[in-house]
Amino acid sequence: MTDSVYLLGGKAGNKTAITAAMEDVLNFETKLVEFSTKTGVSVYSRLSIQQLEADYSISDFNWLTYFKAVFTKVTGAASSNSINAEDVIQMTDKSYFDNLVTLLNNTPEETLSNYAKWIVAKNFIPYLGGEYSNVITAFVLNGKLPCVKLVSSELPFAISRLYTPSQVQSGTRTVLTEMVTD
Repeated sequence: MTDSVYLLGGKAGNKTAITAAMEDVLNFETKLVEFSTKTGVSVYSRLSIQQLEADYSISDFNWLTYFKAVFTKVTGAASSNSINAEDVIQMTDKSYFDNLVTLLNNTPEETLSNYAKWIVAKNFIPYLGGEYSNVITAFVLNGKLPCVKLVSSELPFAISRLYTPSQVQSGTRTVLTEMVTD
């Protein structure tokens, strides 16, 4: 991670500053993973976008604008005027949102910015060749990236297809179908 950012010219090539910034990013990502993978029963909740805005306020983030943009992107519609604050959404895990909002509101903007940049950059690094390929090869060969993670990052749909039947309880399909059609 640090070597890749260094090669990309992050923090003006200052390895000490890059290491500190990437440690912050890694800590942020670790916290995200910790509360997104907690086991337990998810309780589905229905709430309006207006209620989402009130309960899950994130500085400088407007949920209604977000849903309008997503709706336009997904449907290809020229306008998202059909989305309004009274529209109801279904939330699958309120505790995740509680944790997410707290984390986002308590994380420095620089760390959030670096995280977003890292997410974009890491997807392109394998295609850059040269020194970048050497960093990835060294990372994989040193055992820092387990085989399963490598395969799942390259074949996410295949892994999901293999994982889901063994983990989904019987009857879940019926519940999911009802949720989607409700």
